[in-house]
Amino acid sequence: MLDLMKRIVIALSIALFIGILFLGTNQTAKADSPFIEKWQESFVWPTIGEITDTYGSRGGRHFGLDIAAPEGTPVISIEEGVVTKSYYSDSYGNVVFIKHEESDIETVYAHLHQRDVEEGQIVQAKQLIGTVGNTGRSHGNHLHFEMHQGEWNIEKSASIDPLIFLSNEPSSLYAALDYMDDQAIQTMSRYIDEDLLEEEREVEDEKENLEIELEKEDYTDAMAMVEETVASVLEKINAQLEELKTEKNEGVSKTASESQSANLGMEREASVLTDDEQTTSEPLQFTHEIVIEKDDTLWAIATKYHVSVEEIKEWNERTSDLLQIGETIIVHEQLEEEPSHIVKQGENLYQLAKEYHLSVSDLKEFNQLEGDVIHPGLKLLLHGGKF
Repeated sequence: MLDLMKRIVIALSIALFIGILFLGTNQTAKADSPFIEKWQESFVWPTIGEITDTYGSRGGRHFGLDIAAPEGTPVISIEEGVVTKSYYSDSYGNVVFIKHEESDIETVYAHLHQRDVEEGQIVQAKQLIGTVGNTGRSHGNHLHFEMHQGEWNIEKSASIDPLIFLSNEPSSLYAALDYMDDQAIQTMSRYIDEDLLEEEREVEDEKENLEIELEKEDYTDAMAMVEETVASVLEKINAQLEELKTEKNEGVSKTASESQSANLGMEREASVLTDDEQTTSEPLQFTHEIVIEKDDTLWAIATKYHVSVEEIKEWNERTSDLLQIGETIIVHEQLEEEPSHIVKQGENLYQLAKEYHLSVSDLKEFNQLEGDVIHPGLKLLLHGGKF
């Protein structure tokens, strides 16, 4: 019941103010029609309170809007602009003038309790510029607010009616609430239509939810586009990989065939020995060209190839035991008999190298193999292998 009575009182107050505006005055805004059409109801209210006097009253000698409110109520700039004046006047009291370039309007905020901006300062829309007071030629706490098309002058000939240009949207009517704490808002509750504010919040929530849904749809569409693009790229990559795989398989088959022929020839050549070769007792010799790496020593190399350090030094015409990384030395490995292995079904170079403690490259070098493919029955020489 109290809420209903409160809303009725607010509605009657608004009706009274409109009646004062259209019936109790004999002067209207001097702004031209295009200007009014462009800027009508475009600005936030400078403060929250009760309208006690309107533009054009007092026989046409009142050039602004009076809004009564408790001392200290926030006063804000209705639009972005530059402070052109901020001083104390005998008539206006503490007053701030702001020039708004975009709309070509100059606004006046008079009888302030305090001023929070200085001349030349740039202010944003809804920025706090002062508080309601009772300074200058005033008879109670209120904000005297003026709007002038172009610039203010002493005759106030460019003044216009603020009620035409201030917005009636709740977010504009109560913009100054951002600078009030809960206690101040409670004090100002008789000037605030809570139901109207709640409706505004619901509208804002709906707008926010709609924006979130739109963002989700945009994200889903974007992800679908990305997935489609990725699928297309992967399809092209897979096609290229298949082509490369086919080319590689063809090359491997050709290399394997050539290697098999070479290996068979070597096998035949290696297995055909003369009677003298089969009966000779002279040891076999295999020459290695070794590129020195980090941590290599003559002793370690001699041990690996079953020779002495002195022999290595003699073969390489050197007197020092010191080795330089990157240099090449020659080692003649002496073999009592040439070890070998006949390849069986399922064996490969990697298995045999591991079995005989050799590297794949050693096996290929010993047997003059170009590829990695070996075939059952092939005889492999195993110089230096461990058995």
